[in-house]
Amino acid sequence: MAETLEANQARAVLRYFRMSPTKARQVLDLIRGKSAVEAIRALSLVNREASEVVGKLLASAVANATVRYGLGADEVFVAAAFADEGPTIKRFRPRARGRATRVRKRSCHITIVVEEMPLSMRRVEAAKNSGRQSARRAQRVASSRGTNNASEASARTPKAVDAATGEVDEGSFADASTEMVDNSVLEGTAEAPQVNGEVATEDRAEELVVEANVVEASASNPTDESETDAVVGAETVAGDDETPAVGQEDS
Repeated sequence: MAETLEANQARAVLRYFRMSPTKARQVLDLIRGKSAVEAIRALSLVNREASEVVGKLLASAVANATVRYGLGADEVFVAAAFADEGPTIKRFRPRARGRATRVRKRSCHITIVVEEMPLSMRRVEAAKNSGRQSARRAQRVASSRGTNNASEASARTPKAVDAATGEVDEGSFADASTEMVDNSVLEGTAEAPQVNGEVATEDRAEELVVEANVVEASASNPTDESETDAVVGAETVAGDDETPAVGQEDS
């Protein structure tokens, strides 16, 4: 009996497929009423023999809708999907005691009808697609941020190599790396003054102040070594004059 298709409907039929209609109907029940895109995605995850054939048949029905009405895969849904029983081939298998057992090789006719989606169904599919896209975008951003943070942490953390074993110890200098980062931040925010090419810390600044005071004191009270020697020599001569000679004491 020929079926009459309504407007904006297309179908694809596979006849005499060597599979029982019961097995084919288990796969067809998964895609009935779904959009073509979602049905193709569901068939790609089904581990059954009929899933590949049903997927090809669905693609053929979508192609027919595109040729006839200019509808894409995102604009049609599976309006009908059914499997009718085809002819059964009867064979016999020998059994014990000279008996024989009948073997039935069944076949089926699979039909898939696609139709243009109504406006309400299009809105639902659009909302689903936008939700999937936003979830994928958030997942990509999270994965990229995690990769960048891991690379930055590995780049900042120094690695120590044991001289005896030659193994790399990544966690031994975790605290040192933190201190290095803090010092670099402090150096970047405020530059320390330099004296003669050296960074002046607090202790070094105090030493420099003491040295400067000493230099100023020495400059204000100059002492000449020659004058000091002359003074010492004069005092020595004067002392010699005042001391009486040995011969004079005797006289």
